[in-house]
Amino acid sequence: SSMHPGIAGRDDGGGGVAVEAKYAASYQASVDPFTAWRSRAAEERRVGMGLHDRFLYAAAQAVAGHPAARLFVCCYALLLHFLVFSLLSRAAHHGAAAEHMCTRLVHPHAGMGDRHQDPIAGASAANAAASAAAANGTTSGGLLRGF
Repeated sequence: SSMHPGIAGRDDGGGGVAVEAKYAASYQASVDPFTAWRSRAAEERRVGMGLHDRFLYAAAQAVAGHPAARLFVCCYALLLHFLVFSLLSRAAHHGAAAEHMCTRLVHPHAGMGDRHQDPIAGASAANAAASAAAANGTTSGGLLRGF
């Protein structure tokens, strides 16, 4: 049966009812005053937007309207998240390695027992000897000459 009373019961056998049903929804939308009002209100809001808002709106419409664009944005977001995660993980690992390296610089032979002389203690002893020599007015050659 037909949706329109003027042509009720009319079926030519070639699928006329199916064709009518297919286009009935679009016809009703075209004559519906609320559909026209909604599209006019949306256009007014779009015109009232700033340039950057219109650009973002157009980009969002383009992405939302195409499955390939949605897939690209999804993959791009996942790739960025992986990149940030890997960079943070690398920074955390290198931060721990740098902290370990600083410990080794202060105590280079930590955990090795008394087999090696501590260079920090040796350097402070050499600095103390240089200070004592400078106080006595005797300096050795090299870098300290002239001071």
